[in-house]
Amino acid sequence: MTNDTELWSLGERCDLTGVANDVSLTLFPRTFPVRWNLCSTIADFCTSYLATRTHFQACRDAINYVLNELVENAVKFSNGETINISLGAIADTIFIVVENHVDPASVDPLHATLEQLVAEDPLELMMRRVEENAEHPEDDASGLGFLTMMTDYQAAVCWRLTLDAEGPRLQTIARLDLTQG
Repeated sequence: MTNDTELWSLGERCDLTGVANDVSLTLFPRTFPVRWNLCSTIADFCTSYLATRTHFQACRDAINYVLNELVENAVKFSNGETINISLGAIADTIFIVVENHVDPASVDPLHATLEQLVAEDPLELMMRRVEENAEHPEDDASGLGFLTMMTDYQAAVCWRLTLDAEGPRLQTIARLDLTQG
């Protein structure tokens, strides 16, 4: 990350200062393709590992849901480069970070989708997107997973797009405050 150029960032600021990784995984889709059904296995493993700290047992479902959604999105929209997953905590707050490279052609549509997610009321937007998905089920960029994180689990989500040697890299951070749920 030393010579990365930040292109944009959106969403609630999720400061990672002082957050140590409790769990960290790197996936290599080019050498070992990540199948869709492995996303939930990855989320289950990471959540189970983190939940060995009894403090996090009560919010296990929230952590699992959010992590699974982030990993699925990374797999779905990755350009084939590595996918980095990390989870860390400070006091009663869990930070889930997923990074993946995206196809340069998807950067503008991605930015537009994410801008709408942060600009509008999440619950109202969710209702509209559910209706739109019923009319156009082939749309794979509805944002419903992010909206569910924000409305059902009160996750603060932010996105940061940087440019590095492999191309555009998206960092998605979800922050879960364990005292809220």
